[in-house]
Order: sequence, then structure tokens, then C-alpha cells
Amino acid sequence: MWRIIGGLFFILTLISIRAEAADVFLKSGMVRSGTVTVRSSAWDSQLVITVQSPDKRVFQYPSKQVSQVVHQEDLLVSSPNPVYKNPSVEPPFLVVLMKGTEVVPLERRDGWVRIRCWGNREGWIEEKVLTRRVDF
Repeated sequence: MWRIIGGLFFILTLISIRAEAADVFLKSGMVRSGTVTVRSSAWDSQLVITVQSPDKRVFQYPSKQVSQVVHQEDLLVSSPNPVYKNPSVEPPFLVVLMKGTEVVPLERRDGWVRIRCWGNREGWIEEKVLTRRVDF
């Protein structure tokens, strides 16, 4: 039971990232706009895309229902990638960001970008893995 409650707390924490800035295009033709969070499902390890709309409604879609995510302001991670404490691939890494995770660029240096994600976490990621559009 605590695992489920902890997972729900984790999801709710991630949803409060930022103001609306991305469009999620569904294979059904529908488009949802808002703050986007991408996470791995605890049950089957598939990606789940969560959208919090400007009016605070929350929508969740398995990645197989999503054709692409397009961000208007910040950047998205194009594939699962680690975030490092320093601009180097030397351990330790802080976290692995999932494909489609929204990040805010803070500084660029020699092919690396210092980013902020999930509201206040900061670290370095290789510039080549950042994009404004991710296809699923």
C-alpha cells in the first residue's frame, strides 16, 4: 500500500512542473495543451504521458496513444538520458530523464546544457539529446 501511495505522491509532485507550454498530439487526432510529464509506468514499464491543462485538469495517455509532443518554449529530452552533476559523462549521474521530459535550459557549455527539471532539480545533459519535438 505504501508503494502505491508513494507512487501517487511522486506523480503529483511531477505534475506541478510549470505553466502550459507543450502540445500533445494523440493518434486519435485530439490535441491536449499544458504542462507535460513523461514517466515510466510502475505496472508494465511503458511510458505514460501526463498533461496538466491550464485549468488544472489532468490527462494521462500511454505512449502508444501519442504521436508526438511539441514544446513551444523549453526543450524536451529526445530519448532516455542521464543528467550529470557536472558537464561530463563521468559518474555519478543524478537521474535518468525519460523521452519527452520537459527541461529548462539554464547555461550552455561545450556541447552540454545545464538544465532544470521537475521544478527545481538541476544538472547537466548533452546538448545533442535536446529538441522541441519528440515523436512517440
